[in-house]
Amino acid sequence: ASTHDISLLLSANFDIKRDPRDGSYRFLEINPRPGGSSDYVTQAGFNLARWIWRDLVLGEHHEPAFCHNRHLWIGTPRFVVRRFAPQGSLKNDALQLMREGRCSKSAHWSKDMNPRRALELFRWQFAITRDFMQYAPRNGSGQA
Repeated sequence: ASTHDISLLLSANFDIKRDPRDGSYRFLEINPRPGGSSDYVTQAGFNLARWIWRDLVLGEHHEPAFCHNRHLWIGTPRFVVRRFAPQGSLKNDALQLMREGRCSKSAHWSKDMNPRRALELFRWQFAITRDFMQYAPRNGSGQA
């Protein structure tokens, strides 16, 4: 049976990559769920879950929309970005977004925090910092 046979409506995530050699696009995978980066889009001010809810539950169909808001998602402590990211325009952009408060970590949501989670996040961030201090190049070039 196909999805047409059972009238299945769902949200899907398409991972696509552009081939720089010829400009064509290649499908890497298709998942019948919102993608893992959905939270990053929401952090940038475009609530993907709300769009899905409005479409599938409320029946409010809209034209495709695009989020062009600039927002930095990091999985490391900010110190690691400042100290170890290679010098250049990407680092400058990242630092500017951090200064402007347009930076977030999805794992650090205040409404999902309790003492045990806070301790685990601290241990995780400490381990990341320790590993960068031990293994990353220190010249800011990104080269060892």
